[in-house]
Amino acid sequence: MILRRITEHVNAQNWFAIGLDFLIVVVGVFIGIPRYRQSPEFKQRIRDSGVHDYWRKAGFPKQCQPVEPDDFRCDLAALR
Repeated sequence: MILRRITEHVNAQNWFAIGLDFLIVVVGVFIGIPRYRQSPEFKQRIRDSGVHDYWRKAGFPKQCQPVEPDDFRCDLAALR
């Protein structure tokens, strides 16, 4: 849907609408990713995919830390 709208705006050369679409996407990403990383769904996906086991063996990335033997926490603020 958003791609179709952006394409229509580009074809019409409506630069204000293109800028607004871009802003909406960027803001959505910056709000959505940190919230998703705190969600139980993210933790379950990491466990189900085997990434958590890999992290325990190879080491956690900078933005994620082990909290308990079977739990972890990820925070983008740790990258700053």
